[in-house]
Amino acid sequence: MVRKVVSIFTFFVIASCYYTNSLVADGSVVDFTLKTLDNKEFRLKEVNANAIILDFWATWCFPCKAQTEILKDIYRDYSNKGVKIISINVGETQEKVKKYVEKNSIPFVQLLDSDQKVSDALQITALPTIIVLDKNKKIVFKNSTLTKRKKIILHLKKLGIN
Repeated sequence: MVRKVVSIFTFFVIASCYYTNSLVADGSVVDFTLKTLDNKEFRLKEVNANAIILDFWATWCFPCKAQTEILKDIYRDYSNKGVKIISINVGETQEKVKKYVEKNSIPFVQLLDSDQKVSDALQITALPTIIVLDKNKKIVFKNSTLTKRKKIILHLKKLGIN
């Protein structure tokens, strides 16, 4: 009986490792490619910034709306200091996202993770999720709930961005 339980457990561990396509290596986010709202390919490795804020969100997510307003303020105050904000919509259509972004005048990059491969690989389990990356794309902060402006700014300051 114990052998059978161990065998089943081992199967699930191996299966979960096989099906998890992680985009994180040594604490850094490796490259991914997603489509923009204009159907252009966007590659993370091509982003050159002092810090990158990845924002995972959806139009139906009420806390995501509040997170967007916080990120608009940060964009206004920090985009000229080398901080890039990249919002990644999870699981929705291009048309729906485009209308939402235009209606809410969101000024930063918007990407579509319609098939949720990137969000799954980064183990995004709740929306909104914020990930702050340093200039080498190393994860310095990750939060899977509404993240206050003060908390994001604290991590930017730790990276020497004032």
